[in-house]
Amino acid sequence: MLLLVVILALGAATYFGSVARNIAWENKNSKLLGNLDEVNQIKQQLLLYAANFTELYSNNNTSPYNLVSQNLQASPGYLPCPFDLTANTMAGQCEDYVLPTGIVNHEATPGYVQGFLPPGIASRLFYFANNTTPNSNGKNYILLVDERFVYRNANFNTTGTIQTFRYAPLNNVLAIPPVLQLNDDGQNYVALIIDAGAPINYVNQDQSTLRPASNTPGASLNGYLDRRFADVAQTVPVNDNQDGDRRFYSASRRNYGVNDVVVGITYQEWQQAVKARICGQKDTLLATTDVGGFWFDAYNSATNPAGGDWRTQVNGGFCD
Repeated sequence: MLLLVVILALGAATYFGSVARNIAWENKNSKLLGNLDEVNQIKQQLLLYAANFTELYSNNNTSPYNLVSQNLQASPGYLPCPFDLTANTMAGQCEDYVLPTGIVNHEATPGYVQGFLPPGIASRLFYFANNTTPNSNGKNYILLVDERFVYRNANFNTTGTIQTFRYAPLNNVLAIPPVLQLNDDGQNYVALIIDAGAPINYVNQDQSTLRPASNTPGASLNGYLDRRFADVAQTVPVNDNQDGDRRFYSASRRNYGVNDVVVGITYQEWQQAVKARICGQKDTLLATTDVGGFWFDAYNSATNPAGGDWRTQVNGGFCD
């Protein structure tokens, strides 16, 4: 009888211990899913912004809001600059570039730009998220973008009589695919949106001294992004979100130590968004000829620096 009681006690302890662990995981998983939903909403807004970029920036934003000269109107597909890390403002140019060590040629070996997600572009009445102030209410959204896809980059088109400060031609054919990677899934990402979650205070990962005070911008993302480990005890570090390369990881059971929720925009998803915009006006765009510089036509650094060469892509079957 005593033996039976001991066995039942052990069984109950095991059962309720498992239940407790499962409930803890479910609660954590529920929170992660909620964060994931928020970040996916931001992703959709960014794709909408990219698809409608030409229209959003078709005027000079100064009363009486004259249209921008046609040869300067950018093609669809560009994304916003992240907030500058040290100033927490939208800079005139994107600021915080990450390039491979020893590489300074942005054209041949592009990098990415990093910073906090801007709440939106107030001057264009377009918004990405309700609350993206760093460290406010735990919402620390971070935006990483392949530097060729941002709308303002002083590393491109800075010479000649017409300077757009943007990479071009930006279309569905790039000699070098987008550089960002997520969870080692083999896809090429145009942008990554990260909900950094709460600060982690652990023996091998203490963000309590790295993350700045509330509403104070930080000079480094290491106070927000997580280290990653190969083991549950978190003693064997592996490639992570702090190491400054192009590979990032989202919270999951296999990414020990990571509570960053990361959602990406793949090159294919970006193409589909821009395709919907361009192919919806296919006939009208193809009928537009001999108009001088035009974003739909071939890029030329001297005469059409805003050209996206989309006419060639559409004629080649992009819309089929």
